Amino acid sequence: MVAFPVLVGDIGGTNARFALVEEKGAAPRLLSHEATVDHPDPSSAVRASLAKDTTGGRPPRSAILAVAARVDGPRVQLTNAHWR
Repeated sequence: MVAFPVLVGDIGGTNARFALVEEKGAAPRLLSHEATVDHPDPSSAVRASLAKDTTGGRPPRSAILAVAARVDGPRVQLTNAHWR
């Protein structure tokens, strides 16, 4: 079970897209698209995306992130980007 609001992200080699799901059953609200090259790591991109949210809503309490990489263990190396 996840705690709402939930940050959802689609992290690819070129861009990371983030949205916020405010409550169960709600449609995701797009926050931003972040170029992976503009950030040293995923945390930086998440912080930048959340900083662009000017709605004054509650901050996320959990996150679900999809990554363009093979997941074998605790660390993931993106297939087409420098992020780990």
